[in-house]
Amino acid sequence: MSAPQVEGQPKKSHWKRAFRPLFAWVLLVLVLYSLKTHERWMEKTRLVFRVTFDGTRLDPMPAATIDGLPIGNGDLISLGRHQFAVSSPKWSGFTTNLFIWYGGKDLGNIHLSRLKGTLTLSVVPPANLLAIDGPEFWITLTNSSGFTNSIPTDKYSVRAYFHRSQERQEVTVANGSITGLQIAPQFGDLEITSNEQDATYELTRSGESVEQGTIPAKLTELMSGPYKLTAFHHGHRRDVAKEIRSGTNQIDVRFEYGTARIESIPSGASVLLPNGSSLGVTPITLSKLEPGVQLFQIRRDGFLPVNAILDVQANQTATSRTTLTNATYAELVGEAKRKIEATDYDRAIQLLNEALRITSDEQVGMSLLHEATGLRSVRIAEGLGAKGDYISGIAELNKALEALPQNGKAARLLADFKRHEPEQVEQIRVERLNRPKRLFDAVCKGRSDSDLFEAHELKSKKSAAAVETAIYKALREDPAFRITKRDSPERETFEILAEQELMTFLQTSAGKRQCIIVGGQTTDDETQIRFKVLEFKAEAVNKFSIGALIKTPVAVTYSPIHPSRGTPLPEKLQQQLSEGISNVTARIKLAAEAVEVGN
Repeated sequence: MSAPQVEGQPKKSHWKRAFRPLFAWVLLVLVLYSLKTHERWMEKTRLVFRVTFDGTRLDPMPAATIDGLPIGNGDLISLGRHQFAVSSPKWSGFTTNLFIWYGGKDLGNIHLSRLKGTLTLSVVPPANLLAIDGPEFWITLTNSSGFTNSIPTDKYSVRAYFHRSQERQEVTVANGSITGLQIAPQFGDLEITSNEQDATYELTRSGESVEQGTIPAKLTELMSGPYKLTAFHHGHRRDVAKEIRSGTNQIDVRFEYGTARIESIPSGASVLLPNGSSLGVTPITLSKLEPGVQLFQIRRDGFLPVNAILDVQANQTATSRTTLTNATYAELVGEAKRKIEATDYDRAIQLLNEALRITSDEQVGMSLLHEATGLRSVRIAEGLGAKGDYISGIAELNKALEALPQNGKAARLLADFKRHEPEQVEQIRVERLNRPKRLFDAVCKGRSDSDLFEAHELKSKKSAAAVETAIYKALREDPAFRITKRDSPERETFEILAEQELMTFLQTSAGKRQCIIVGGQTTDDETQIRFKVLEFKAEAVNKFSIGALIKTPVAVTYSPIHPSRGTPLPEKLQQQLSEGISNVTARIKLAAEAVEVGN
């Protein structure tokens, strides 16, 4: 038998099922809102504090920790209980427990006190000046035998200054302790004596000067330890190392001297030390000299300097007698020898000529001059032979054998050069004959339009230089050519490039005439002249301008006058060609003839 059904129960389960998602959504919103609120409040949860000393904020601030981890002023901090601490080796510490809730906590000013210790300082004997230096505390005392006081913990430098020395030590003052330091240097006295009463001295310690003065001397209150005494007398020096101990210490400085006698022929020569200091003139006696080998230099104008080396003994006299040699002559000859060895014969000859002007009959100088002159001619001949110039080489070898008759090399070269001489004579003749045409062809090849025009040739019995000058003057006569180039590219040749503007009755360009003229000597009494006359017509840039219509254009270009494609030239252009050749030929011919007549 089934249980009885309760009225309304199905309806209640239906509403539970309907509101369950709504409840879940509301719960989620509340959780998210709580988390967001937590994050916003935690951003404001910070620890604020300031560390001060006597009301002044410390900078840099001592190290602060929270639960043993570093933290700075204004840093974020978690909720709950914490331990906060500030610590420093120079300042008193601070520790406290905190409970942190939202919004953080401001600890305000944390006051620290400076750690201190006691320094007890004893100075025996009292110091003229006592200086104590530290980062936060320093003091200077005069005529002080010590110091006792409470000062900030730190490392200090203590310096005690005495009459001729100073002591320096480092000391560290710890918190709450008494640090003692004693400065008690040991002093001694020093007596300085010498066998030379006008000697002076300098006493140093560790490279620093302690005292200076004259001997004899007595120094008091010298700190014990190693010293160096340097004594001076008449430019001489003595170094003595001395360990100063308590009580009286002594140093006796000894200067032992010898004497030197220096004579020269002729007398009156200057006697110098190696550093250039003058001691006087010969004959001279030098006293107060250090024992040992002494070097002196003897100089007199016009004579060679001489070194005098003497072995000076204490309490003895060493003597030097020297005969001087002419200085300028010896110097020039010596330098000439070095130049000959270095094959600088030109300079050697110059030096030897200067030397022989001083002593003209000196055989060594004359012999060297012949040697340098002959060797120089041999070297010049070798260079000329390498270039194929045997004729000039023969002339040099004859000079060499005149100076050095027994020079085998010069004799062998002369025989060889004479065998080649006829070849060179013929080569020179052929080269002179071909030179004008070769140069003319080279000049014409460099001009693109020159091959369109005929070449011409004239001859003159005068030199190329004279012919060139006459042609240049002829081209400058009215109507003048403008010379664009005037040169002598090779020996016994010339090259002239000239240009002439042809004008219309309105002074506009009607054309242009150019000349290429090259000359060169083919024999000693003949100069060959080769030339071309290049004619150009003017063509209007704007063929429809008024100037073009009346044959007087202003803006023109130039083209060579030459028949093309079998078309004959107009009579006017043929006339220009004919006149150009006739004019230039006449000028060159008249110039060449004028040279022959004038000379």
